[in-house]
Amino acid sequence: MKDLPKSAGNIDNTQLNLNTYKSNSKIQYELKGSKQTLMRRFYNLFNFKTVRGTSDGVSYNIITKKPFPGHWYSPGAWDYMRRSTPQVKKYPGKGFPPN
Repeated sequence: MKDLPKSAGNIDNTQLNLNTYKSNSKIQYELKGSKQTLMRRFYNLFNFKTVRGTSDGVSYNIITKKPFPGHWYSPGAWDYMRRSTPQVKKYPGKGFPPN
């Protein structure tokens, strides 16, 4: 992770899909370095709006070629880390809004 360059573009509203084996697993292997999962590390280091990973394996549908967590005989689930969208504050009164 430390060798990855900082993004040159704006990634604030993008989703990073980690279609990797156990990208959010804390029990598969001892976590080294920052002690964070791959998914958590990407979420903390970069400003993606959403990071998707899994604590399971990742398989691919042979027809659609789309990834899915787990296996055909043991489906898993995607894990998501999302940043909240700032809410616009509205002031219904007249004049300047209060500080």
